[in-house]
Amino acid sequence: MNNESLAWIDLLFAMFWTILFLQSGLDKVWHYKSEKGWIVQKFSRTVFAPIMPLVFLLLTSAEVIAGTLNLVSAIMIIFFGSTILSLPAAVVSCLTILLLFTGLRFAKDYQSAALLTGYIVLGMINVFIVN
Repeated sequence: MNNESLAWIDLLFAMFWTILFLQSGLDKVWHYKSEKGWIVQKFSRTVFAPIMPLVFLLLTSAEVIAGTLNLVSAIMIIFFGSTILSLPAAVVSCLTILLLFTGLRFAKDYQSAALLTGYIVLGMINVFIVN
């Protein structure tokens, strides 16, 4: 593959992760009370129950950071032709998905965790391509 093809792939991945994580993270910010209530209830029977406000903050922060990093990466690709942030953005995206996956496994929500495997595979492909 040539560099232009790789830049397009980098851009498409960055746009995908931007939409995924900014929508989810900002939804948690804008609908804080209902989102926090849902997550606290979902994890009420896990080892995380006593620290759920902190876990909610960590999850929200990870999603917003991943989304923002991918947004900046996409902007750099579009306006400057630079893919310098592609690898860090891809790695942060994978780590964020793994954080979500781990939480769902602890909550014994195996169906939802299984649905994240597609995202994890995409993330690993993304890391492989940009590395």
